Amino acid sequence: MNTYTEPTVTEELHAVNHDYPGWHSWHSDEGRIYATRCRAGWCGTTLDAPTPALMRYEIAMQDREWATAAA
Repeated sequence: MNTYTEPTVTEELHAVNHDYPGWHSWHSDEGRIYATRCRAGWCGTTLDAPTPALMRYEIAMQDREWATAAA
């Protein structure tokens, strides 16, 4: 019998950090997810979301905005 267990929030955030190099994500004691990144002299870009899945979305949108602004 195979039993599937959902990944923990910590495991999901390790995957987010792996999939989005340069970003560092973590979860607060209150359960909120945060991610921060420094680039091109702009330190302090911090995002927040209620779940790791929504953090992936927020990071992707932020990266898209940076790419558009740089073009």
